[in-house]
Amino acid sequence: LSKEVVDLDTLVLEAFLQCQVSASKQPLRLSLATFKRGLNELEKAKIIAKTMRQGRYFINPNFVFNGDRIAFTTVIERKNTIEKQEDKSS
Repeated sequence: LSKEVVDLDTLVLEAFLQCQVSASKQPLRLSLATFKRGLNELEKAKIIAKTMRQGRYFINPNFVFNGDRIAFTTVIERKNTIEKQEDKSS
């Protein structure tokens, strides 16, 4: 998981809802229970992971990688192939 940490707590929820109220005609209504359930689902899907500090999460970079995913996986495969060849030579 990424070393970047994001705050996802009640203060963030309140700030998000305030922005929604001012930005749209029909503001989003989201309870704290729904917010926490969403965080639990993201954690189960391994999109986020809890840190040691409450309300802070790591974000899995595989879900936010902004580039060519095929090239990204190809680089990993090539590196693994080279490492395997070096291990066989040793």
